Amino acid sequence: QIGDGKGEGFFGILPKTRLQISQPPSPPERQGDRKVQVLFLDKGGNPSIADIKAGMGQRQEWDVVVGWETGQKTRGTGQVDEVAVTFDGIGYAPKGVSLWLVDTVTGQRIYMRTQSAYRFKPQEGETSRRFKIIAELGNERPLRIVGLKATPMRGQGVVVEFGLTKPAQVVAEVLTLTGRRAAVLEGQTTRSAGTHRLIWRGTNGNGVAVGTGVFLVRLIATDEEGRQVQAVTTVSLR
Repeated sequence: QIGDGKGEGFFGILPKTRLQISQPPSPPERQGDRKVQVLFLDKGGNPSIADIKAGMGQRQEWDVVVGWETGQKTRGTGQVDEVAVTFDGIGYAPKGVSLWLVDTVTGQRIYMRTQSAYRFKPQEGETSRRFKIIAELGNERPLRIVGLKATPMRGQGVVVEFGLTKPAQVVAEVLTLTGRRAAVLEGQTTRSAGTHRLIWRGTNGNGVAVGTGVFLVRLIATDEEGRQVQAVTTVSLR
């Protein structure tokens, strides 16, 4: 999507035993209402609006081009402000399949299960961008937060302990039972795989004591490809 202009394409995998897959349809001619196009390229570079592959195997790839008309502009700046590539239906893929979108211009790679969209600003004069979609059976150890616990320590506040199964950026925060943020213990800090410890002194961001009661300690971890997990535990301050 660019402004009000939208285009869409379809990709997927069907078991070989399910049906015979015919050649996908050719892309429509550019019309006034087709300001944006999403086209899949076969091995010969021929475009189509859909690419449904037969059988998963260990890995499948799709080459896709997002294109827009030269005159497609927003806010009268003479340049396209932003292109948004969104994904629908990813949740239907089997849990053992990992899905990535790779921007072949910037090299940026995002995990499609946890990111709802990829947004970029085109370079000057650019009217299309090529992407690669990769589906892979997951052999990689998934990101997990393990062993999260928050223990009140007399005179030390609360000790928060947790483990990561792989390196990730970690956000740690304390919430009230109604979901209001009471304190941020850590914000977007990169931590290695292994066990870690944080100290919460029982205060908010201004150093003021939050008082007694039950609080939630929430950790959100994001790996380098955008996969995100979270874990929550409770702690009681007296």
